[in-house]
Amino acid sequence: MVQQRLLLLMPNFLSEDQCQSLIGQAMQCPAGVAPVDDYGSTPSPVALRRTTLLETPTAINQQIIQPLERIKPQLQRHFDLVLNRHEMPQFLQYQPGDYFKPHTDLSDAPIYRERRLSLILCLNDHRQYQGGRLVFYLSNPDQPGRFLGVPVPPQSGLLIAFRPELLHEVVAVTNGERFTVVTWLAD
Repeated sequence: MVQQRLLLLMPNFLSEDQCQSLIGQAMQCPAGVAPVDDYGSTPSPVALRRTTLLETPTAINQQIIQPLERIKPQLQRHFDLVLNRHEMPQFLQYQPGDYFKPHTDLSDAPIYRERRLSLILCLNDHRQYQGGRLVFYLSNPDQPGRFLGVPVPPQSGLLIAFRPELLHEVVAVTNGERFTVVTWLAD
């Protein structure tokens, strides 16, 4: 994945104290069901996603956007991209039973076609929850049509940057609460 420039892991993007502060601030915000765009497809009997969106104000979002702006040149070099704008960060809370089935971050809708980079910031790790692993799926070169699942161990403050066409999922949380921030950079 790294040789193909599909993925970049940036440990300690934020400190553990910064992450805990963000969780505390976000938990004070209104919460709702995180939306799922089905892009006009036929509804599935199994929901694609079950998680909570914490509706954070601009002041909290800026605590993510400002550090992202500082590393944007590094992201552009690594992925060989020109990145001009970002979508607003989404603060997500996964509770026991919450998940996000395998998906990509692209579709034919205009805003999604412009996405060049997906970003996930882990705000906590397996000291606070079980399950909830982020798993990327890569084509198996030995078995066409089959995929290899590559889990990313969570670490508080870890920023995961990846191409939006990369298939990925969040397996169900079994205990505790998983907190992440997701956003996308576009051209």
